[in-house]
Amino acid sequence: MTDTLSTPSTGWPVAIEPVLGPPEPSPYVALSPAARTDVVEQLTGAIAALQAELGRVVVAVDRAGDHLADGATDVAAWLAWRTGATRRHARETVRVAHALEHLPALRTVFASGEVAFDQVRPVTAFATPATDDDLAHELPGWSAGQAEAVARRLTPRPDDEPGTARARRSFHWRPDQKSGGFHYRGFLPTEAGEAVNAALSALAEQAGPDAATGLWEPFGARCADALHDLAVGDRLPGQAALAVLHVESGLLAPGAEAAAGGLGGDGPLLANGVLGPLAVHRRTVLRYLCDCDVEHAVEGPNGTTIGIGRRTRTVPDWLRRHIEARDGTCRFPGCERPIRHVHHNRHWTRDRGPTDSHNLDGLCWAHHHLVHEGRWEVTGDADGELTFTSPHGRRLTSRRPPLRPTTRAAAARISGTTLTVAGPGPP
Repeated sequence: MTDTLSTPSTGWPVAIEPVLGPPEPSPYVALSPAARTDVVEQLTGAIAALQAELGRVVVAVDRAGDHLADGATDVAAWLAWRTGATRRHARETVRVAHALEHLPALRTVFASGEVAFDQVRPVTAFATPATDDDLAHELPGWSAGQAEAVARRLTPRPDDEPGTARARRSFHWRPDQKSGGFHYRGFLPTEAGEAVNAALSALAEQAGPDAATGLWEPFGARCADALHDLAVGDRLPGQAALAVLHVESGLLAPGAEAAAGGLGGDGPLLANGVLGPLAVHRRTVLRYLCDCDVEHAVEGPNGTTIGIGRRTRTVPDWLRRHIEARDGTCRFPGCERPIRHVHHNRHWTRDRGPTDSHNLDGLCWAHHHLVHEGRWEVTGDADGELTFTSPHGRRLTSRRPPLRPTTRAAAARISGTTLTVAGPGPP
């Protein structure tokens, strides 16, 4: 027996299934893998469309003060209570919803299911009405990780950030009486932490696989050994570990800081430096520029790094660092493993592919092996969107397929509204 009720706000019937006996087999088991993938993609797009609609409602709740009647101190607290979300997620939902009110193009691709909340969330931290259209065009081709990487570079940082981070530095250890070892905990500012990370990572990579088994120990275990090696032996054989700070050329120009806009001036806002996975305030960047080696990357008219063409198949260090900074992690859809290889999409020898950024993408060991030995094909522009095609013709891209009209209609029935995909939100 199945009972139904209607929600007061929408009249949409909600089924209440009694819990009697074992659950029925999932209807998705009988589908083909391609059909199940299609269902996942359509449901994901529908979730995004509903989240966009939820954002419009949240803005209306905030403006009308509905949350005050429930005794909530702010709309984020009210939303966390009403939805069961964490306070952090609720705060971000409110922030993104208000930001999208002034970014109609980004709200359109979100409401149409082309991008997920985790993709649109970071870009709303720096997007402006002037950049709205361009970001809406680019964002569907970015992973959530790539969107966060761009946000680290372009989101304005508070002027007192470097001093605040320095004041928080700490390092503590305590003995573990049960195991006889030690636990370590601490905090380092961005530039100091990345220098330590680079040194530990370099030594961990040099450890190599186990001589007896041929297998690599977990990266964390190798880093623990590296920390001990740094304490009792030479710093690093050969040369010191390299920590790379990526900076836009505008910060190298005379008087750049005085002319910078945003929080400290009236000129155009200069991008942050990027050190590993973290943004670095431009004042800290200028301090580093007092004593460092500077490498220049040549860019084409569209702002992408050119590379070295057909001179050699070997990717120079400066270009590899650019690829690693651009991609962040392995470019295979859904993979977040570290980059181990820079791959020529059009092979240098067989296809006469150039050693330029648009033909180079970062891959982890497993997916580089998949592309070559597994005979997967990579096509597209590595500075933009890539398509990975299996030997059987299965195509994976960074862009999600659009919602079908039937899926949109179902999502509209759930919300009790007509989901729109264009135009500004409520005034």
